[in-house]
Amino acid sequence: MELDGRVALITGAGSGIGQAMVQAFSRAGALIVAADISQARLDALDPGKNLLTVQGDVSVPADVDRMLDAALKAHGRIDVLCNNAGVPDLFQGADDCTDEQWEASLAVNLTAAFLASRLALRDMLKRRAGVIINTASVASFRGGEGGVAYTVAKHGLIGLTRSIAAMYGDDGIRCVAICPGPTTTGITELNVGRRAAGLFSPRGQATAALTAPIRRRWAEPSEIAELALFLASDRASALNGCAIPADSGRMVF
Repeated sequence: MELDGRVALITGAGSGIGQAMVQAFSRAGALIVAADISQARLDALDPGKNLLTVQGDVSVPADVDRMLDAALKAHGRIDVLCNNAGVPDLFQGADDCTDEQWEASLAVNLTAAFLASRLALRDMLKRRAGVIINTASVASFRGGEGGVAYTVAKHGLIGLTRSIAAMYGDDGIRCVAICPGPTTTGITELNVGRRAAGLFSPRGQATAALTAPIRRRWAEPSEIAELALFLASDRASALNGCAIPADSGRMVF
C-alpha cells in the first residue's frame, strides 16, 4: 500500500475533493486526520481506526494550530499535508470587491495554507521528510477564472508552493500544487448555477464561457484525489515545485 502507515492531514475533508482524498488515502493505508468546518460532514465520513476528525475553520489561525496539534498528538508526526480547503468568490472585479470579501478569500484560500505549512514544516524538518500538496486552481494561471480575490489567492498559492519547494527540497521535503478546472463539487455547481441565474455582475457573466465545460467534461473529485495520492507517494519523488493542471484539457484552448 503506497502510503501504508503514513500520517496525512487533509483540510476541507468533509466534501468534494477533500472527501475523495480521504477515501483514496485511506485505501492506500494512510492514517488520516480529516479537518473540516462542518462537524456534520465529518461525521458522515466512513469511520475507521485510521480516521481522526477535527472540526475547525481554516480562516481562524487558532483552529489551524489545533488541527496540526491533533495530528501530532495522535500520531507523533505529519508525513503528508493536503491544504485543500477553499472557498469561491462572487466574481467581483478590483473595483467592487469589498475589504471583507478580499480578506475572507485570502484567509481561506492562501493564508490558511501558509499557516498549516509553517507548522507542518517544523515537524517535517526534524525527520527531513514530508510532502505538502496544495489544492490550487486553473485560476492560478489565468485572469478570468474567478474574481480578483480568488484569482490573487490562487496565484499566491503557486508562489507559496514554489517557495517551499525551493527552500526545503534539500531537506527531503516536497511541495506541489494541483490545479483543478471545473470539478463536480458543490462549489463549482453553486458558481455555475449563480452565473446561469444571472446573479453575477456583467463582468462575471462575461467570464462564464471560460469556466463552462464547453469542450471538455468536468473532472470527478476521485480523479483529483488519485492525482494527490500519486503526488504524496514515493512514485512522485522527482516532482517538486510543480503546479499540475487537472482541468480535462481546457487550458489547451
